[in-house]
Amino acid sequence: MQQSGGPVFSPPTATVPFGGTGSNPLEGESPPIYWGINVAINESNPAAPTAYVTGSHTCYPAHIVKVNGTVIYSFQPAANDIKTIAGCLYQASPLTTVQGSAVQVGTQ
Repeated sequence: MQQSGGPVFSPPTATVPFGGTGSNPLEGESPPIYWGINVAINESNPAAPTAYVTGSHTCYPAHIVKVNGTVIYSFQPAANDIKTIAGCLYQASPLTTVQGSAVQVGTQ
């Protein structure tokens, strides 16, 4: 699920892709986590820019996306037990699809 390419600028919006895989290097049979998230920042109103996320990721681990210190996406797994972790990482669960709503992120 590695994202290709870099940021896309189409004024007033900039979209930045983040993606990849990761696994525990100390565990040979460790299943990978996947993520492919796009962060879009809209500055049609420069005094009050907004941002949102789209994409998908595995249902474990927890993570958070911030723009200018403002949380625009937060994900918490259903549980933090071995059954949930194994189910998520061994793809018993489908990828979580993200379609965020625009959040005002302030200016820096």
